Amino acid sequence: LKGTPGQHWPTVPVPNGGGLHHLVNAVSGKRLDVAEASVGNGGKLQQVFTNLILNARDAMLGGGGIILTTDVNDGEVNIEVADTGEGISEENLNKIFDPFFTTKGVGNGTGLGLAVSYGIVQEHAGSIEVQSEEGRGTTFTLLFPGTSKHRQRVAASPADGRRR
Repeated sequence: LKGTPGQHWPTVPVPNGGGLHHLVNAVSGKRLDVAEASVGNGGKLQQVFTNLILNARDAMLGGGGIILTTDVNDGEVNIEVADTGEGISEENLNKIFDPFFTTKGVGNGTGLGLAVSYGIVQEHAGSIEVQSEEGRGTTFTLLFPGTSKHRQRVAASPADGRRR
């Protein structure tokens, strides 16, 4: 998936379509090996991280911290967005990716951020998981295939031999 080259994040320069490694390098300060990085639509991936970071901020009414962790392991890009906020109740954990579900007050959220983020992660052949404990915080873990795994998936599908 490619975006328009040259588009940038408003405060952290990240070329759109340049690969997930540009975004991860910018937000984490780490340098990923380009050969192991994932390829994706930079603008859409920025939307995912913006949603996760804003939700984390909103969950920390009394202050706290947001921790971004990145890693490349077995050719997969692993990104965690963790906060020390109030956490998500067990009864709500199964609903957070549902469109229009929100725990925010009227006028403070549409309930679309995590639903849209889930769809974008799926578009990039990735996965998103959440762990949360009330009163202790929440961690979202995103996994994306590295470029070599992405190329293998494209070459192996679909069965009729056409690329999609």
